[in-house]
Amino acid sequence: MKKEVLVAAVVLAPVLTSCFKKGDEDPFISLKTRTGRLSRTWELKSSTEVTTDYNSSHAEITEERVQNGVKTCGKNRPDCCGQHYSETWTFNKDGTFTAEIREGECQMSFSGGSIQYTPSGTIRLTKLSGRWVWLGSNNTDDKYELKNKEALMITIDKVEGAYQNTGDIRWGMVWRLKRLASSELKVHMEYATDYDLSDNISPDIQYVVD
Repeated sequence: MKKEVLVAAVVLAPVLTSCFKKGDEDPFISLKTRTGRLSRTWELKSSTEVTTDYNSSHAEITEERVQNGVKTCGKNRPDCCGQHYSETWTFNKDGTFTAEIREGECQMSFSGGSIQYTPSGTIRLTKLSGRWVWLGSNNTDDKYELKNKEALMITIDKVEGAYQNTGDIRWGMVWRLKRLASSELKVHMEYATDYDLSDNISPDIQYVVD
């Protein structure tokens, strides 16, 4: 009997260690692997994105928020008028993914001597596909210190629809998973775009199971 207990401990140890929490808000332990929890379809529930634009004489900071399918901004902008915005991401165990992004357009009107922007009712659809892979641990950088499989690299191979062949798509991105549970995914993401000289930080992106 003692021999059986020792064998069970040896076999289970590698499985359990891969299921302990990685992100700050992860469940402490899960019976599913991280790949098993990630491999499903996720729907965007809420997000906050802060953009620092260096095109002007000083760094201009704007903020965008999405909550339950509605996009709003910290200040009035032509591309932000309370229109529809949604994302779905499907991650597969073979290291591939597909995604669909739907974003409403705004229309301009004049009222009381001022310009107003309101949703036009037109929805643009963009489809993405590509590959994803877990990143290993990184202990050399205090700001970006990572545990093994705490973050994943997403590479976009194909874009179809509204943003095809434009600079508006992030061709490669790193998602740092603050929480990966069976029905909830929280992501921290930072990226820079050379074409418009801006830095973008999305500290809080929440997805739920579709």
